Order: sequence, then C-alpha cells, then structure tokens
Amino acid sequence: MKFNKLPNLIAFAVILVCSLSFSTKALAASPILSLSSTGDGDSVQINVTADPNKSVVFYYNKIGSGPQISFIGNTDSNGSLSTNISAATYGISANDSVHVSVNGQTSANTIWPNVVATSLLSLDQTSIVLPLGQSYTINAYNNGANSIYLSNNSNPPVANVSISGNKILVTANNYGSSIIMLCSGVNNPICASAYIKVQNTGAQPLTFSQTNTTVASGQTMVINVLGGTGSYMVLSNSNPNIFQAVVNGSSISLSAQGTTGYSALTICSLDMSACGIINATVGNANSTPLTFSQTNPIMSVNQSMTVSVIGGTGGTYSIFSNSSSSVASANLNGGNLMINALAGGSTVVTVCSSMGSCGSLSITVNFSLANGGPIALSQNNLWLSAGQTLNITISGGSLPYSVLNSTTNFLQTSLSGNTLSITGLTSGSASINVCSAGGGCTILSVLVNGVSATTALSFSQSNVNLNIGSNATVYLFGNGGYFVSYNANPGIATSQISGSNIIFTGVAAGTDSISVCQNGGQCGVITINVSPAPIVVAPPLVVVAPPVAITPAVVAPVSTSVPAQVKFKFVRNIFYGSTSNDVLQLQKRLKLEGIFKGPATGKFGALTRTAVRAYQKIKGISQTGNVGNLTMAALNK
Repeated sequence: MKFNKLPNLIAFAVILVCSLSFSTKALAASPILSLSSTGDGDSVQINVTADPNKSVVFYYNKIGSGPQISFIGNTDSNGSLSTNISAATYGISANDSVHVSVNGQTSANTIWPNVVATSLLSLDQTSIVLPLGQSYTINAYNNGANSIYLSNNSNPPVANVSISGNKILVTANNYGSSIIMLCSGVNNPICASAYIKVQNTGAQPLTFSQTNTTVASGQTMVINVLGGTGSYMVLSNSNPNIFQAVVNGSSISLSAQGTTGYSALTICSLDMSACGIINATVGNANSTPLTFSQTNPIMSVNQSMTVSVIGGTGGTYSIFSNSSSSVASANLNGGNLMINALAGGSTVVTVCSSMGSCGSLSITVNFSLANGGPIALSQNNLWLSAGQTLNITISGGSLPYSVLNSTTNFLQTSLSGNTLSITGLTSGSASINVCSAGGGCTILSVLVNGVSATTALSFSQSNVNLNIGSNATVYLFGNGGYFVSYNANPGIATSQISGSNIIFTGVAAGTDSISVCQNGGQCGVITINVSPAPIVVAPPLVVVAPPVAITPAVVAPVSTSVPAQVKFKFVRNIFYGSTSNDVLQLQKRLKLEGIFKGPATGKFGALTRTAVRAYQKIKGISQTGNVGNLTMAALNK
C-alpha cells in the first residue's frame, strides 16, 4: 500500500513545482529606484529597474502642494529607465522621500539628494504681495550644502525676514515695498532677489512664464504675465542698455541689445496692486517660440485630444496657464499636451519650455450633437457707444441660454429668453461666450466706442426679399461712415456700400443676416431672404392684330459701376499664431503696401510676423511683430 502511494506523491510534487513556476512568472518584479545628483545644481538622475516596456509613475511631495504623481517615461526592453528631473521645476526639497510604481508594484522609498551649488541661487517665488500682518515662506534651491543668509533688505520696516535652512519666512509689518537679496556661500557667493509688496487688499502676486531667462544677443523673447488687473507696465529696468522691454497686453517682449550682461526688470499692474521681477541675461540661447501639431483646435463636449508640442528651446515643458479650466482641462505627458473638453466655451492654454520659450493654444469647445446642436447669434461682432443698448437674438442649441465671462468694466449684459441685451459703459472691447444648456457655445465680440452717436441709424427696409442673381438697394440714414461689420452667411448674399446705399446680391437660396454700422458705433441688422430664380414659361402662341406703334419711354440708364470697397477697420489685437478674418485683412493690407509676399490665408505665421515688423519699422513703431494699439492706429489711418 505504501509503495502504491509513491507515484501519486511524485505526480503531486511535479504539479506543485510547475504551479509555483508559472505563478512566479506571472508576478511583476518589484522596481528598484536609485537617485544621483548630476552636478549641474538642479538636475537629479533617476534610474529605475523593473519589468520591461512598462510605464513608470513617480511619487513625490511638492513644496506647498503636498503629494504629487507624475509619469516620467517607460522602461525599455531590458526593463531600464534613466531620466533627469529638475528639483526646482518639480519643487522637491533635499532629503524628501520619493518612490516609483511600475506594473502595479512599488519600489522602496528613496531619499532625494542634495544638489550641488551653481552660479545662480533659485527661489520658488521672486515676487510676493502680502496683506499687512501676514507671512509667506519662500523656498530656496541650488545652494548645495551652503547656508542661506540675508545679504540685503532695501526696506526693513516693511518686511521682516527670518531664515531656517532653505526656507525664508517673510512677514509683512508695514505698507510699502522692499527688495530682499538672499545669498549662499562666502568666498564665491551666489545670490537671488525677491520683490515684497505689502498692502491692505487681497491681490495676488504676478507670475511669469519665465522669471530667470536667457536671451541671445539681437533676439527677442516673449514672456507671459498672469495675475494682477490684466494691464501691466515696466516699473524699473536695472540695465536698459542691455535689455529693452515692451508691454503688449499680457505679454512682455524682452529684446537683448548688448552682447553680454544682466538686468532685473520689475513688472507691475497699472494700479500697483501686484508686482514681480524678471531676471534676464544675455547669452547663447534660442528664443524660438513653441508651436503645436494642431492650430486652434475645435472640440465637442466630452471629446479628448492629444496635441504635440514642437520646437522651442528644448528642456522640459510645463503648463503656464489655462484661461478657463472649466471649459477644458490640459495635462502634459512629455511633449504631448492632453486636452479634455468639459463644457462649451473657449480657453487659451500656454505651454512653456524650461529653457524659456512659450506658445499659446486657443481651444474652442463646441456643442455635443446629442445636446441640442450649435447656436447662432444675429450678430457675432457688435459695435456700440457708451450708454447705448443693443439686442442680440440667440437661436439654435437648447434653452436656457447663458452668458459666460461677461464681467467687464466696458459693458453690461442682460439675458431674457433668447434675447441678449448689451449696454456699453465705457470705451473698450471684450469677447463674451454665449452658450446653450446643451453645451453649444459661440463668441460675441463687442467694441464699445466712447463717442455717442448724434443720429440714430435706420434703414429704408430691414427685411429684403430677392432672387438668386438679382440685386436690391437699401438706403441708410444716420451719421455716415457706414460699413458692414458682419455677414452671417456670405454664401447666401453679398453686400457693397456706396455712400448712403447698401447693395445686396443674391447668391444662393436661404436667409442671411448682415450687420451694418455707422460712425459713432451704432449698428443694425438687415435680414436678406433669397429665393430661387423664377422659372420662365413661354406663353402660348396667339394670333393678334398688328400692334400699334408706340413710342418707347425714355428710361435713365442704370449705373453699373461697382461701389468702392470699404476700408477694413482693425479693432482687435492680433498675435503670432492667431487665425481669424482680422489676420486675413491684415495680410491683404500688407500685400497692398508691398510688404507681405506670402499667400493671404488668415493664419498669422512667420511670414506675416516678418511683414508686420517691416511695417512697424516704416511707421516708427516698436518692432514686436504683433499688432497692438499703435500698429492698429497706423493701419486705420
């Protein structure tokens, strides 16, 4: 009996060994993480050994933000990954505990190393706005084993500074401003400065796409500004012979004039509620802006899209700002920008390279077909005077309608059903998102003119019926200086203004809305109904008596001259990367000037920017390459 059990025991043992062997192969290997300082004062090399061809997720604590998760790459076919991470960009302090996760397995915790000091001390904030009595902690990097000390405080009664390790505690004691200089090392100190402003409001400090930047001699770098009131000025420039700074909207154009040198530029809101400092150095750098694989994408609600980040000066990429994160979320995975459409509207996502280049991507989230389809406005471009109220009719989509980002100093909005009332308050312009409950949105551009109209604009008729190929003339009554501001469907009807007349031509069957404006800002809408040309049927042959000769009446000949083209008026800033009718009109105008040599596509690319700079040089305007207020004024003369 005992010998009969032996074969069964052997078989069981074989099955057990095989089972253990298969189960061991099925289990993922625990990843091994090692870290080492690269010696450049900021980067740390991360080495991971784990399962081959798997994603590596990095777990760390960011100063001021708490636990963070970041995808840092994939292991190769041998199960290895080696990459460098910037301690300053990720906000990781020395001696912090970090680990990675690969294929569901987690590595042991590893201590983040100290970095070796370099020629520039780094601070996580270079400008702070504090209410009286409050405190803020600035974190310092790149000092290696050297201690941080306060080298100078320009106004000690305003801000008190205390230092503990790499943490600098700033306490607001009195109203005013101060610049503090922090240094590390004794024999060869490395230093950095921070601007402190103390006030009695809750304003936030300005932030910049780059606070420490290098620009090649003769080149220009555009730095984006976020925070404050949205209107900025250059308060001081420590070395204007080295750098020139020009403010254009929320962008600062830094032009390197010298071949070497450094300048600290203090940028503030116009009301002085918030300020910040940009440290700029002339050096060997490429200031080419970032570009994207798609230009101004249009998405539907719940749609996802990946856009590749191209060019720039290299380094790692980061998202500087997202003007409306409720419309679309944006995340970076290496050089890929992942966008998720959340709600109808538009947003601008600005991505910057760690080496200083930035680029902006305009994203429009349109309707979801399952939720009512697109919406339309009786006018998409509105021009009115201060104190004047005009109504816009909304159609399509699904009720109720809503108005987004309508809070502005220039105008006031009121929505009742499908009627949107716009009241001008003071001179200025704004873009308003009008949306339906189903998620469909469209943009209404409004320009408020501070000059009141002396005569109301009216028409001999506001509803015109005509056939395909036929013309109709409407007489205009008002101040004069008439122009067509918007044609909702130029494929249905075209228009030409001649003096106080506007001539419509039917192109295809359908209904069109054309907005006509006058000097002083008043506008009105004329509806055009185009019908197919009637079919002519030959009458039956009838024998009649010879006709009595009748002398024909003398009819004055109808003028066939083509009315003069109305000169396009530029009213909106135009930037590199834009796509719009304004860009198309700009290209046509520069072609007439003999400056622009490329095709008129409506896309603001490198050829257009070169032509704009040439035009600005002719007109004695700062050569930013973008169309701002001074350039628009020159074009509109």
